[in-house]
Amino acid sequence: MSDTQQPREASSRDEAASPDGSASTTTPSVTEPSVTEPSVTEPSTVTIRRSPRYFRFLLLGVILGALAALIPAFGTPESAEFSRGQVFGFFLLMFGTVGLAVGATVALLLDRAWRRRVGTGVIAREEHTEE
Repeated sequence: MSDTQQPREASSRDEAASPDGSASTTTPSVTEPSVTEPSVTEPSTVTIRRSPRYFRFLLLGVILGALAALIPAFGTPESAEFSRGQVFGFFLLMFGTVGLAVGATVALLLDRAWRRRVGTGVIAREEHTEE
């Protein structure tokens, strides 16, 4: 079969044909959203202060605790009862917990120190509405 003899599938162009047989070209209408001018609300005063990222301090404390656990686990001779991996695991639990507590304490102390340096600023909100 040649491609002139193959059956064609109905397309949107065929469905848009007018009754007299001529094809009409219809394009979908695209409406652009109209953007209005932003409405500015009343300016308000806010307090600005720094605060530490607690998760980073906690994570750093655990990492330092893990590094500290390496020293007694692999710096001492191996025991007949426990392998080096088990000893490292025990020390990791102890030093990791202590590192977590130290990291949290440092973050809280920094937060308290930074609380003294509070600044103020003026903000104004803009609301954009689309119609």
